[in-house]
Amino acid sequence: DRWTRFSQSNQSDGIMLSGEALSALTPQGWERLSRFFSRYVEDIAIVFVVREPYSWARSNLQQVLKGGWCFDNAPTSAILQRVERKVSAATSVFGKQNIGVTDYSSLRADPRGFCSALGQFCGLSKDQAALLISSNANSSMSLEAALLLDAINSARPLNQASIQAGSRRFGDFSFFRGIVGQPFSLPSKLHSQIEQHATADTEFLMKDYGIDVSGGALEDRAKPETLFSDPTIEAIRKLADSPSLERRSIVIDGQINYTALCEVAARIIDLALKTCDS
Repeated sequence: DRWTRFSQSNQSDGIMLSGEALSALTPQGWERLSRFFSRYVEDIAIVFVVREPYSWARSNLQQVLKGGWCFDNAPTSAILQRVERKVSAATSVFGKQNIGVTDYSSLRADPRGFCSALGQFCGLSKDQAALLISSNANSSMSLEAALLLDAINSARPLNQASIQAGSRRFGDFSFFRGIVGQPFSLPSKLHSQIEQHATADTEFLMKDYGIDVSGGALEDRAKPETLFSDPTIEAIRKLADSPSLERRSIVIDGQINYTALCEVAARIIDLALKTCDS
């Protein structure tokens, strides 16, 4: 099969795989992964990259918004990192001696670049790690852009048909990323939920791995829900819900065509600013 051919032709000391979805594996999932790769390699090591809880929630919540969800109905998995549960699931299969944990902020600050620094942490040589190029394709939206996207998703909610058609996050969000505004911050109602679960993760990381991811809550005390008034948000939703958008092919099989939406988004932003001024 493909992996057999790859492992036989591989000339390096190891194989490095990366995937965010791996962190959500259950112990049974890690068992299946172990059985599969044990046919091709002698040893398996698992590395987790963890973030400060509020930083993780800010990043992940933006991806959820791009997927068609809203602030009000975002799944819990988009808010809570659950580090201890995820690391413990892998540890139960591979043993703690084969688990590595490093923090996102240190990798981002490393002058070698995020990917290169991660590669060396995973055991690649300096020359091998230097081949890993860091990019910033997953750039953050401004708070204003996120609120506009939230309002649009609220007007065009996900349904079973649209979920089956595929995630909306693969659409063209370049227009929204180009909206200049305040840094994205979390709605205040999510703070208590994050704080309640983050304490255990913070203590676990410090105790077991000597990693400090505490102290991120203060920078998120802004209240994005006060940026736009309720009348503004309602006006945005009405415009986004206009039947005329159907004729412009904004929604195709339940999926929002964000490229076609750019033209309408300009009107939405203009309306929002005028409402705020008034």
